Amino acid sequence: MGNHFTRAVTRKPGKDFTRGITTSNLGRPSYQLILKQHEAYVATLKSIGLDVIVLDSQPDHPDAHFVEDTAVVTSDLAVITNPGADSRKGEEDSIAALLSQYRKTVRIQEPGIMDGGDVLGVGTHFFIGISVRTNMEGAKQLGRFLENNGNTWITVPRRPLSLPVFTMTSSPFLILFT
Repeated sequence: MGNHFTRAVTRKPGKDFTRGITTSNLGRPSYQLILKQHEAYVATLKSIGLDVIVLDSQPDHPDAHFVEDTAVVTSDLAVITNPGADSRKGEEDSIAALLSQYRKTVRIQEPGIMDGGDVLGVGTHFFIGISVRTNMEGAKQLGRFLENNGNTWITVPRRPLSLPVFTMTSSPFLILFT
């Protein structure tokens, strides 16, 4: 039983995106280049038949174009995160307003913190990475929300980048974590 996606949510990068959180040392980023890359990303999503919702940039939130960090979405539920990075707090509000039109929404509450990039969903099972942006309390809150909607979950230690970056699936029965 696979997921059938019909809609994607993106956010246009803001002019202040160069102030975002990064671990790379690739030189000064180009606003014109990121806009071209975002347009190509949206075009690709549309080319595979998705209805794409493009939200406006969020001034004073340079990482807001990473919308996947603000919510964990299942077929029945949208769990709105409580960002662990202070600079990301507030991004989740516009995503919550949008997703509430399509799903029941619930929120991770203090002292829990959660970053959607720390979560990998495979079918109805979720791997929740514990990091500086997702603590055990946030993971447990997410886990309870998931369990109440028929999903399973476990926590895993993770590295500095988003959990899905370090995974690969080669079959429905095998996930490789690096």
